[in-house]
Amino acid sequence: MSPKETVELLGLLIVFTFTHSSNAQTNIPADLGQDVILPCTVPNNKITAVEWRRPDQDPEYVLFYRDGHLDPDNQHPSYQNRVDLQDKEMKDGNVSLILKNVTMEDNGTFECWVHQGRKKELISTINLEVVEPGDQDGDTGDGGNKDGVLVVFSPPLVTAVMFMLVIGHVGSVIYHERRPHR
Repeated sequence: MSPKETVELLGLLIVFTFTHSSNAQTNIPADLGQDVILPCTVPNNKITAVEWRRPDQDPEYVLFYRDGHLDPDNQHPSYQNRVDLQDKEMKDGNVSLILKNVTMEDNGTFECWVHQGRKKELISTINLEVVEPGDQDGDTGDGGNKDGVLVVFSPPLVTAVMFMLVIGHVGSVIYHERRPHR
């Protein structure tokens, strides 16, 4: 691989990282029956509505908040009277979800969507890992643990490793090109 091709590959990796890592998934552990906060923060404070969704359920809505009120229309029945925003004034862009009395059925993916004017944006994706209260070893069987640490190959990690490999390759090519031939 020529140095020019290496630089082009590195550029593609950097673009991939910035376009695929903004909505990284976060793992949140929760004991069965406890209340849990699913974090979601928006840097811009001009929020007109907030949606929390479960893409694998029908209806998808866990919570819809608009005009200072929760909107129960189209809300999944299992979340009625169990969800609220941590801060209904949404100070500092905090639109975190409080989920009360966690059940095993809550295990799965939650999405935080924010409306700002006509723009609607996915802000965060949370994987809620519900465990039985007696499970003290922390093993969730999926590569994570109850402390919320999950070993995954995220785009930034892959890019960092690829960056090191590319730099090593470029250094090797330069070394071999400048070394006197015998």
